[in-house]
Amino acid sequence: MTLAGAGESILPENPLMHLFNVLKGKFSGKELNLFRNWLKHATGPDKMTIDELEVVVAISRAIQKFVATYEEIHPDFQKFSDWAIQAGYIKTPLIQKKA
Repeated sequence: MTLAGAGESILPENPLMHLFNVLKGKFSGKELNLFRNWLKHATGPDKMTIDELEVVVAISRAIQKFVATYEEIHPDFQKFSDWAIQAGYIKTPLIQKKA
């Protein structure tokens, strides 16, 4: 989660409607990065429960922002997307292949 969050945060801002931009319209930065920041910094409660969905969202955010920024995909992005669909975490692919 921390690596996905770090990767996402070093990418330049862009106005496209990737997952992070959609979520920013619904949640505060503190809410969006609660688990990432807890893992990264030695502050907050001693224990937290991070479920698999939180990890899926963190990785999905990073993938979608990367693809939106660079207009490039990697086969592992597709593998993760396929797994997340099969596991029931998402309903539509994270990335769309270029025509």
